[in-house]
Amino acid sequence: MNDKSKILFYVGLIMSALSILSIVLAFTIERVIFSWLMILTGIGGSVLLLLWLKHQKTNQQVSNQKKQENKKVKDSNVEEETEFKHDEALLNKLLHNISKDLSKEQLSENILRNLNEVLNVRQSIIFVRNGNEFLPLHHNNILTFEEIESFNLGEGLHGQVVASGELLVMEDLRDEYLTIIEGKEELHPNVLILVPIVKESESVGVVELASFNKYDKVQQATLRKLGERLGQYIN
Repeated sequence: MNDKSKILFYVGLIMSALSILSIVLAFTIERVIFSWLMILTGIGGSVLLLLWLKHQKTNQQVSNQKKQENKKVKDSNVEEETEFKHDEALLNKLLHNISKDLSKEQLSENILRNLNEVLNVRQSIIFVRNGNEFLPLHHNNILTFEEIESFNLGEGLHGQVVASGELLVMEDLRDEYLTIIEGKEELHPNVLILVPIVKESESVGVVELASFNKYDKVQQATLRKLGERLGQYIN
């Protein structure tokens, strides 16, 4: 008990004791005086004990709330650590065979191959900056370069992602939004992800991913970090 609880408890206890004493005296000496004293001390003691019980309940609620908050913080820290480990493991797979010794073309080819194999991406394209324009550098051969349109800074979804430097995830897309031709088959991925490639807080490119699979927060965090790491390799 804290100091306030102790005061309420002991004062209430004393008044309750006085009430009992008044009952005894009321039957032995002057009944009227001690009857009133009995009533007043009884009421006062009861009120103080009720206040003490309420205070104890409030303290218990505050204590339980703090325990819950501490548990949430602890669980959140554990979750962040778990996500970070998974994130790093996945990131290492996506960066397999990636080094500064590679040309832009080789680098892009390896990145897209890793994305296709690790995350089961059906279509992927890398755009790199050339002035204010972003040109396709490499793709996974589903499209031809003639079919891939370049874009300017701030233009369309790609340009907005480059301008903001933030990952964009679009899910449950309509069939007509994305179309991929594989042989004679026409496919419609329902997930589009645009990953900005960031170098020194500036976007120098963007990776477009089209898939039939949704990606959880860990995978999205991995893609965001991938964009940051790729900025170190693309000049």
